[in-house]
Amino acid sequence: MSTLRQLSEGMSAALEAIAPHVVEVRGRRRPATGIVWGPERVVTAAHVLRRDHDLEVVDASGTVHTAELAGRDPSTDLALLRVPGAALVAPTWADPANVKLGNLVLPVGRRATSLRTVLGMVAERGGAWQTLHGGRVDEWIDVDAELPPGFSGGPLVDVDGKVIGLSTHGLTPRGAVLVHATIARVVERLEQRGSLAPGYLGVGFYPAEGGSDALVVVSVEPGGPGAGAGVLVGDLLQTFDGVEVHGVRHLLGLLAGSGAGAEVELGFLRAGQATTVRITLAERPQHKSWGRCG
Repeated sequence: MSTLRQLSEGMSAALEAIAPHVVEVRGRRRPATGIVWGPERVVTAAHVLRRDHDLEVVDASGTVHTAELAGRDPSTDLALLRVPGAALVAPTWADPANVKLGNLVLPVGRRATSLRTVLGMVAERGGAWQTLHGGRVDEWIDVDAELPPGFSGGPLVDVDGKVIGLSTHGLTPRGAVLVHATIARVVERLEQRGSLAPGYLGVGFYPAEGGSDALVVVSVEPGGPGAGAGVLVGDLLQTFDGVEVHGVRHLLGLLAGSGAGAEVELGFLRAGQATTVRITLAERPQHKSWGRCG
């Protein structure tokens, strides 16, 4: 019994430790959660923000702050908010090497001054993975706990009150975790460039025959970036800014990582001859779905 009591009290202490660093985010009808990233900075899940303006953050004391959207990255479902004048302090992040299979963890959410949690366990660990929208997440952490409504954007906490990652429903049906390395990389880009719309080529691809990772151009959208740069049906895409392309999903990740507005160099094989094309990536039109068209 004493062991169970110690475990229970340890989890309570962990929640007390994380409480000052967790905020409520008001960006849609139902509030969500955010994590303090630094002075006047909060990270949350991009999908919980149904609007770009009239945003608010509620800190642990119940104080309501006006927030501004610094940018969002749909490929990783991450958004960065600026909270001018708020005396916010970032939490301590856990060392990923110390997150083990079977560890007890606590997904945390906030509703005004009330902290909420559920008990979970690390059910699976893995390496880097790519989201359906092409974003790269540096580590895979699967938690067996159901992520309740309003918890997206909130922290996944270990029993010491350190943050393992940001929980979100926006990437997988069960919920996913964005680890610190991923958040730091995306936040740096959001600070520099604002919202990151994935790059768009206006070119349809299909895997080349013979088991190759190269992609053959099967369609070119009239008036699109690819057409303007001279991409032709039948071209074989081999490289993207010097990186070998390994299939459609890899290409989507490269487009997401570059972002709309970036100028990239594509390496093609055309009629047996190597050729390069420079293209300024556009933003994907609203009517275009994610698929084989890059």
